[in-house]
Amino acid sequence: MPRSSTVPRRAVLYAAAILSAAFAALCWSLRKAAPPAVPAAKPENGAYSASAGAEGESDRRILPVLMYHSVCADPLSPSEYVLSPDALRQDLAFLKERGYQTVFLSDVLAFAGGGGDLPEKPVAITFDDGYLNNLTEALPLLREYGAVAEISVVGAFADAAETESYRSPRYSYLRWSEVRELLASGCFELGSHTYDMHALSPREGLSRMPGESQAAYETALRADDGRLRAALLREKIGDTVICAYPYGAGGKDARGVLSDLGYTVFLSCGEHVNRIQKNAPLPELGRFHRAARYTTAEFMARALGEP
Repeated sequence: MPRSSTVPRRAVLYAAAILSAAFAALCWSLRKAAPPAVPAAKPENGAYSASAGAEGESDRRILPVLMYHSVCADPLSPSEYVLSPDALRQDLAFLKERGYQTVFLSDVLAFAGGGGDLPEKPVAITFDDGYLNNLTEALPLLREYGAVAEISVVGAFADAAETESYRSPRYSYLRWSEVRELLASGCFELGSHTYDMHALSPREGLSRMPGESQAAYETALRADDGRLRAALLREKIGDTVICAYPYGAGGKDARGVLSDLGYTVFLSCGEHVNRIQKNAPLPELGRFHRAARYTTAEFMARALGEP
């Protein structure tokens, strides 16, 4: 082959090699920069980052659910079930700074049912038992941070609160008029914590007692729910499809009965994040209990998998 034709061919091959190397380097840099499509590793506490894998997956969401109880300003109050308003403020600020958006559980239910949408980093906040300070302390903070929450009320507690002469900022429960006030705020939606099964004996929550027949068990749950729905109707509050198991006790036995009664969202006390799939049954939702012994950073590392 003449020399004059060989030189251009070598030049072309050399240039092609340079372009190929450059393209490979670009692909490698983009691969390193791109976020993983799914969580790369499971933190030791069992939580995944709620942001991992959410981008580009419009039919799936990772949903952490945070469980609160009493919120009291008394400096002697913080305990396993009593949190200071300042701690709640720090929690809400953390969520907002990290790009999380609070959602109603009804929004989660709609997403799972194929209707509606959820933000890329959703988080649900729940308050159990129906404490008076959820109105006086928690509501102003939710408003300040543009957050929403669910509150699971015990019907018997609300009925008893109607006749209380002294009301403790730490332990008193909401009256029905105050439940209506919370719901009217637009920051809360209602859930059931049973009418009068928030107890450890003779029955633990919604669990089946030893030796109790299935028929007797179902009758007990239906009767209790009937009393709650009667109270909600009497107080012009409306129904709910959300049920939080007292003490996390209920599970499969209770779920079958409650599903027949119209409940579709079930809140447990199992500490794990939830994987919500569009057009799929909504799983029983795990929740992370917010005790005062944790700092905001410690609690959020457990619940969200983020430092």
